[in-house]
Amino acid sequence: MAKTVHSMEATHKAFRLIVVRYFHQADLLEEGGPRYHVSASNRPAVQPTY
Repeated sequence: MAKTVHSMEATHKAFRLIVVRYFHQADLLEEGGPRYHVSASNRPAVQPTY
């Protein structure tokens, strides 16, 4: 898992990108290898409360 903060050229609002890589077991006639799932969020980070 990796995460970073990003912003687009036309706006000054930032958002968080989260990338998760997982390995995929290939089926017959399908290429195997890692797969990626990307999420974008503008929700502020939540601090744990103890």
